[in-house]
Amino acid sequence: MTNSINVTYKIPQMETIKATAKLFHLSEHFVRCAVKGEHGHLFSVMAGTKYLVNCERFAAYLNCELTEQTQPEDKPVNGIRSIPAKV
Repeated sequence: MTNSINVTYKIPQMETIKATAKLFHLSEHFVRCAVKGEHGHLFSVMAGTKYLVNCERFAAYLNCELTEQTQPEDKPVNGIRSIPAKV
């Protein structure tokens, strides 16, 4: 007897910087600076030599709704737990 779990994922709309700029009516320079900026990793990925922007997450970023997800300190990350430093 096997148990199966059905998981559904929403496939994000990924666009290039140029296509994202056109879609959001923004300049390519603005989108490029946002992607390469401090929080660009929250809504973009590099595929080969091009950046692809997750349009839904980029819209959330523009609306100040996207925040960095942090993990609790006591939870292990990839089997590694942090050791508090004593100063």
